[in-house]
Amino acid sequence: MPLLQSKGITVDTAETFLYGGMDRLHSPLLMKNMEKAVERLVQAIEEEERILFYGDYDVDGVSAVSMYIRFFKDVYPHYVYYLPDRYVEGYGLSELGVQFAKEHGCGLIVTFDCGTTAVKEVEMAQHMGIDVIICDHHQVTGDIPEAYALLNPKQAGCTYPFKELSGAGVGYKLLQAFCDYMEVPEDHLYEQLDLLVLSIACDIVPMKGENRILAREGLRQLRSTTKEGLIGLLKRVGKFQQSISISDLVFKIGPRLNAAGRMANATLSVSLLVTDEQQEVSDILIELEWLNQQRKVEQEAVEQEVFTLLKTAPDTRVFYNKNWHAAVLGIVASRCAEKVQEPVVLLTQKEEVIIGSARSANQINLYNILQTCEGTLQQFGGHAQAAGLQLAADHREVFEQCFMASLSIERVHQTDRLTAQSLLLDLELHLDEITLELYELLEVLRPWGPEHKQAVFFSRGLTVSGEVRILKERYMKFTVRQKGRLHRFEAVSYQANPDVLSFLKSGREFDMAYSIQAYHYGPHRYFQLKVKDIRSTERVG
Repeated sequence: MPLLQSKGITVDTAETFLYGGMDRLHSPLLMKNMEKAVERLVQAIEEEERILFYGDYDVDGVSAVSMYIRFFKDVYPHYVYYLPDRYVEGYGLSELGVQFAKEHGCGLIVTFDCGTTAVKEVEMAQHMGIDVIICDHHQVTGDIPEAYALLNPKQAGCTYPFKELSGAGVGYKLLQAFCDYMEVPEDHLYEQLDLLVLSIACDIVPMKGENRILAREGLRQLRSTTKEGLIGLLKRVGKFQQSISISDLVFKIGPRLNAAGRMANATLSVSLLVTDEQQEVSDILIELEWLNQQRKVEQEAVEQEVFTLLKTAPDTRVFYNKNWHAAVLGIVASRCAEKVQEPVVLLTQKEEVIIGSARSANQINLYNILQTCEGTLQQFGGHAQAAGLQLAADHREVFEQCFMASLSIERVHQTDRLTAQSLLLDLELHLDEITLELYELLEVLRPWGPEHKQAVFFSRGLTVSGEVRILKERYMKFTVRQKGRLHRFEAVSYQANPDVLSFLKSGREFDMAYSIQAYHYGPHRYFQLKVKDIRSTERVG
């Protein structure tokens, strides 16, 4: 079928891609150091050692720590957990975290979504008699720590077939190996997929291979979850469990869970995900909502300033303000990168150093650019689309020069890519071809995500039937029809552009790119077209 072909799905790969289940996951023992890691975990449990579960402060680390607590809490009580303070300790395994493990008598630390660069901290743990198992997925450069076991599919010599797991995904593979080793029914592990899918969605990993299988099964688990914290979160954002999507996790659930790590401490989000007490859930949700509102205020202030800078300083993509709140730089950088369709770096001051977040768009490899600037940085880490960095205050200008020089070279290499305003279209449709059968195929293709984008269709020669309505001064709703076709559909545009509005009211024909979404009212379902772009049918050329 043309739609499947447009998504790169062949006859040979269709069955696994569309219907592949948990039995299609790779053996965890294919991952370098996995056998050593699982044997050490088993040893710790058999000898009743205390274990520290250490996670980064974003959703990936939070969901991994919560997954391990949920998995072990009824069968192994000898554990503690720790998430670093974003502002006091920064990213990764910290000296304070190692000291916490020592003070609590831990013989083993298991890290999630961090650790690959923690050379000094792992050495510190070893001197204290503490072994470290690292579950990470970030790019591996430079020296690696001499951990008891480093689990990272991106490390040299690792032949694990799928390289794009989230940090929690690597942690899940360790639990999978543990279940195999200890002959624990994996049904107990499957119960934690509703936590793992949070990581896959919110860490924006490619929605293909094992991520696709785990995300699809995770959404199924989430739709019937009995975890009070997840149920409370879904109610808080106004979502029915049965209709939850990857997009909902990214844009509604993720920001609330991340608010704790951004504005306070991520331990709050872990507490929400592991408790079964409804009153505690209610209290935490109130606090998270307040923190998220505070985050929005900070974000809007920074966003407004950076959007202005993009206009007044168009020759740079590196921006600095010592007063910006570090917690929101990643979010704002992501929005700016999407706007200009190339990498954006936002920097702020932290004591004697400068810290920042960078985000990319349009398939430009941000990590490669930062590698060329390594000599100007104290540290950096991340992947092709997102990174964090730190540099000395007196290196800011030279870093900006290096970054922009590397970006200029990347721009030359990208000359064959689509322009920033172009869209990748999957299929042309007549409006009569928007049917229940097509929508059911789209449902099978879910979940959407990076490297498996939501299908975008286009139709030619459309006109508006009736009025164009403006909602909340931001959205446009109108009904479209096509000459010679019976069906009409409601369309919604989330940008009330005055020029587009004037054009639509003119009655002229237009071509429209859109995605298809469905709404249910009682037993009835109707389709709505979400507008991606509109252009005149009478355009020149």
